[in-house]
Amino acid sequence: MYFRRYFKYYGFTLIELIIVIAIISVLVAGVFIAVNPAKRIGQAKDAERWADLNAIIQAIDNYTADNAALPIEFSSAVLNTKIVLCSASAELTCDGQATDCAVIDDSDFLGPYLLSLPVDPDKDDTTDTGYYMTVTSGNILTFGACDSYDTTNIPLVNSKTNAWTCGIDLVNPKDNLIYGSVNALDGNCWLDRNLGASRKATAYNDSQAYGYLYQWGRKTDGHQLTDSATTVTLSTTDSPGHGDFIISASSPNDWRSPKNDNLWQGESGTNNPCPNGWRLPTSAEWASIFSAEGITNYTTAYNSRLKLTAAGRRVDINGTVDLQGSYGYYWSSTVTGNNAYSTYFHSSGASSSFGATRARGASVRCIRA
Repeated sequence: MYFRRYFKYYGFTLIELIIVIAIISVLVAGVFIAVNPAKRIGQAKDAERWADLNAIIQAIDNYTADNAALPIEFSSAVLNTKIVLCSASAELTCDGQATDCAVIDDSDFLGPYLLSLPVDPDKDDTTDTGYYMTVTSGNILTFGACDSYDTTNIPLVNSKTNAWTCGIDLVNPKDNLIYGSVNALDGNCWLDRNLGASRKATAYNDSQAYGYLYQWGRKTDGHQLTDSATTVTLSTTDSPGHGDFIISASSPNDWRSPKNDNLWQGESGTNNPCPNGWRLPTSAEWASIFSAEGITNYTTAYNSRLKLTAAGRRVDINGTVDLQGSYGYYWSSTVTGNNAYSTYFHSSGASSSFGATRARGASVRCIRA
């Protein structure tokens, strides 16, 4: 008698195979992360940085396409200089280097085009986003991340929109005011109004175009307001730590003791009050613009492309403001002994260069660096 044995063979169903594969994938991923968690986290953060930068670029390009102009907050981007994007003015660092920041707060841009200001995954809030703007060769507006995990592939994206050019308005992040710009007959680009002026002048004695009166070498700290308080205490540092106009009634009539000749030297001057990418003109540059524009008195000063005004001065020995509407005084960055060179003009004369005491208050007009 033969007995036949029957065996039933079982295999995996499709569902079971899917479940097994999923479990294996999870285990493999877990092992991979466990082996090098820092790499996986770093790469994830870099991916977020790329996404943030592309969102900024897309918003700028869309805004420019709709408005035929660059969003004005991005006008301070300059060639090969990193300027951090922020929500409040501050001195920050980017990739280990000190830098200014550009305040991005225009409601016409934020919200309609960029929902909110992106923040680097290693930063806390928009006071320092960790993202910067710059201009690369060819006048290309470019954005990047100050830090990244992959140092060989640092997040950096280019906009389709060109960077700022002369003739367009800009924002000065040091006083958060809007200024126009103009190509003058000397071949340089200048601001079209004094620092602190609410508009381009409509006459040589237009009081709304007078603006601030700075002591030579001081930054925009409040002292430049024509009604700021006064003090007789000289400063021993480049930044007095207050906004008072410092009276100096004895030689050398400087607000700082000892003097510092380098406070307004070039765009990188310690206390340069001009917008990013701008600086105080030298005495030679004032002489050039006076000659090119034919400035010989306050009438021709106003008729020039710079629309200069007779904003007067603030007296170094007592802090009073005088000569408004009759004399114009403009600082240069050039020093001479204990003084600094300034210009002046009035109803019947002008000089592009004369030595003035540094504690005096005078107008500032910026030139593109």
